[in-house]
Amino acid sequence: MAPPIIDTGRVGSTRSGGTANRMMVSPGEFATGALAQFEADKDEVLVGILADTRRMGEALFERMNNHS
Repeated sequence: MAPPIIDTGRVGSTRSGGTANRMMVSPGEFATGALAQFEADKDEVLVGILADTRRMGEALFERMNNHS
């Protein structure tokens, strides 16, 4: 499991700007996403931006290895 930054609201009463662009997720969003992946018996649990980062990294790695 690699949790993203969780927007706990401890910094203030308003949501952080990063939440809107998926840099951070709410505790509820994280719990919902993580539990769904646990229930689906996933080997990796990646929520929010980390799932996108993993996909982009894998695509880049494949492109680099297939470059002739």
